[in-house]
Amino acid sequence: MQGAHVERDGVERPARTPTHAEMQQADRGAVPAKEAKALGAEIWKGADSGKAISAALEARGWMLARGDKERKDGGVYFTAIDPSGAAHELRRMMPVKAAALYARMADIDAAALPGVKAATAIQHDCAAAQELKEKERDGALAGVPRPSNMRPSGPENGREARSGPVQEQADNSTSKRQTTASAMRAAWEQATDAGDFIAGLAANRITLAVVSADDARSQPALGIPAA
Repeated sequence: MQGAHVERDGVERPARTPTHAEMQQADRGAVPAKEAKALGAEIWKGADSGKAISAALEARGWMLARGDKERKDGGVYFTAIDPSGAAHELRRMMPVKAAALYARMADIDAAALPGVKAATAIQHDCAAAQELKEKERDGALAGVPRPSNMRPSGPENGREARSGPVQEQADNSTSKRQTTASAMRAAWEQATDAGDFIAGLAANRITLAVVSADDARSQPALGIPAA
């Protein structure tokens, strides 16, 4: 049961009872509200700016997003998306009043943040990719049907690759990269914010994902130089 509490000097506000929506969210695998608040308190102590808070969330697998509603002063509510894709209002995670939080978040360009829906989709994709990676590592994909985009031959399928001109294969690979780059450029030019850009990529079957620097450098097609 929710109740009112009049703040008094030296008297700490009691812990807020989780809402029904928060309890349902936790049942679906989301980070419980109590753990989210503990994380917020930890991040608040070590982050002296909005960008530092965003970086700390990302380091823990979370993502900062732009809330769907505007505040009375015209600003936006900030939302933190946990690794499961569940949304947590940032001001409810932090151990300070909303005014103090918004003052520290002043260096964040809210318009450049993805919306809640787009950020949730990204987190779901990342979670699915991580799950697939773990299954591959554990050898759990041995009996799983081969995805349509995996080549039908080659060592990963226990068969030798069919012979063919190496140059032709390289040309096809280059062509695909150029097509992808063109699609990404078009999505960027037509987008007015991060959410539009992500939607434009999705329309071309391109998905953004968060990867480590080592994983990125291990993919030559990305063109990222080694350290």
